[in-house]
Amino acid sequence: AETGYKLSLNKNLSDFNKAEFLFLYRNYSEAVKLYEKILMDYPKNSVNLEMVETALNRLMFYQVRVLKNDQENLA
Repeated sequence: AETGYKLSLNKNLSDFNKAEFLFLYRNYSEAVKLYEKILMDYPKNSVNLEMVETALNRLMFYQVRVLKNDQENLA
């Protein structure tokens, strides 16, 4: 299940760190937007390959586990 937790941390955080924080607190919809932005801007942005792999893994987790569970709960 997703929470509506909003990010209220330092505005100087990178998009990756913001996404990680939001993902940790289960605000998946906001985290997914940031992960997608990170991937779309790569390699022009300042993320490294490890961050790209993490973003891909988080998006896959969201698709496979979170959305699947939400659909099962609605049935």
